[in-house]
Amino acid sequence: MKRTLFIFLLTGISLSSFSLSNELSSSKPLKNNSVYLELGGNFLYSLNYENLIQTSKSMRIAVGSGLEYLPDIEVDGTKTNHVFCLTPSVNFLFGKTSHNLETGVSLFVPMLVGAILPSARLGYRYQPVNGGFLFRIAFTPMVSHSSVIPWAGISVGYTF
Repeated sequence: MKRTLFIFLLTGISLSSFSLSNELSSSKPLKNNSVYLELGGNFLYSLNYENLIQTSKSMRIAVGSGLEYLPDIEVDGTKTNHVFCLTPSVNFLFGKTSHNLETGVSLFVPMLVGAILPSARLGYRYQPVNGGFLFRIAFTPMVSHSSVIPWAGISVGYTF
């Protein structure tokens, strides 16, 4: 009886590992890199790049940054011309298909100005796991001098 149970278990494990290896080798590789243009979101607009890290079947982490150019900006009463801004972000994507709930945090960092505006993200992301068109829409409130500024953003881009 023990021997029959052992052979049955060994056969089941062998078949399931063979099935899993065939499934992994026949599936298309995940596309991890994205570029997109965001209007709103971190501030006014930005051109962004991010990389996806698969943590489980239903969760991915998107780490990236954007670049924004502002011809004029005023911070704490000081006007500055020609400012480049970075928008680093970390977002968590929840979903097994192309449709994802997206949560995360980002920063608006004007170079050479010294002010940093953090923001949160709660939204929807359409991003096929095998690459292609990327679409995002989100509520992105910013924190400024102990007040919360309601804000939103929309993004379109491409995953490769």
